[in-house]
Amino acid sequence: MTEKSEAIILAEVFEDVRGLTKFCLHRAKKVDPHRTYEAYGSPLNSLYWIMGHVVWAEYYLLVEALTGNKMEISWLKNFERGSNFEENRDNPTIEEVMRTMDLVHNQAMEGLRALSNAELGEPNSLGIEFRGGNSKRVLVRHAIRHEPCHSGQIGWILKMNGLESF
Repeated sequence: MTEKSEAIILAEVFEDVRGLTKFCLHRAKKVDPHRTYEAYGSPLNSLYWIMGHVVWAEYYLLVEALTGNKMEISWLKNFERGSNFEENRDNPTIEEVMRTMDLVHNQAMEGLRALSNAELGEPNSLGIEFRGGNSKRVLVRHAIRHEPCHSGQIGWILKMNGLESF
């Protein structure tokens, strides 16, 4: 039996994370993706924004910063942290977001799986720092932590619409 590299194991963990996100999105097909919600007077993200943000985060962390590769996605900045998609006029369709989610994910996983253990320890190409430093490994771990937070938000949206979440 061949021992798996750290990158392969991290990719498998992220694949599990993405599987949860896709499961939640599948359950949310009956939900208006543009509907916004409020809790205790604070606005919450719509399903649409969460979907676009998940694409932005994976692209930014696991394509551009991890591998240095670039993809032409004109609308991506509309979903960066702190953005308000309602202010943007060139938002993609839900179908385009979902197609792009798969394209970005495939490129991210291909790039991640190709990294050696030594490469995981190298600084990421954008110089992004999290509490664990700026290594590519830290980015992957952050991405693994980040996306389930948004899967949880999708779960709350499901519950607020009378649907089963998990």
